[in-house]
Amino acid sequence: MFEDKENRFLIVVFARDGEPHGKRIEDEIADAPKILKTVLEMVGNKYAVISKTDDENQKRKEVETLLAMIDSVSNDCKDFYKNDSLKKMIELINEEIDKVMKEKDLKWFEAEVLVKKELIKEKEKRFESQRRKHQALVLVTTLIGSLMDITSPTLWAEYLIKTAAAVKSAESALEFPIKVAELGKFLVEKRGKQKNKCCIS
Repeated sequence: MFEDKENRFLIVVFARDGEPHGKRIEDEIADAPKILKTVLEMVGNKYAVISKTDDENQKRKEVETLLAMIDSVSNDCKDFYKNDSLKKMIELINEEIDKVMKEKDLKWFEAEVLVKKELIKEKEKRFESQRRKHQALVLVTTLIGSLMDITSPTLWAEYLIKTAAAVKSAESALEFPIKVAELGKFLVEKRGKQKNKCCIS
């Protein structure tokens, strides 16, 4: 129930409606359940009675008895309130608070590290996905260039510049067909112009 040291501070107070059947409190305690007797033993049989009665003298006597008992307990337990004891108690409380705060800070730190790791993983995934998309775009556009049989070094240079720009500007795989179509259109126009020059010549 309570520690032995705490028991020194306890007083059991009985509230009675007068004296039922003329029985004294001592008689009722004698006939009380074992658990009540055990509690009274734990607190050093310190108990008081407050009766609901119209007898002012009895009321005053009971209150004075209770106050005297409280003073006695306070005097007997003054050592608990000495500076050394109080200082030690405060230090223990502060140590416990520091411990709880450190554990809390550690949990926040671990959570923050976990979030940062997840962000790094997400960035790595995005980077890898973007890299693969760019590789695919370069491969497709290079294949188109080969199929269209580009023999002019100047046209190849222009085509590669266009490819690099397309790779850089591509934000997602959905843009690949658009970029490939633009590059294909560029090659068709260039080849058409070359053929026209040949015919004019």
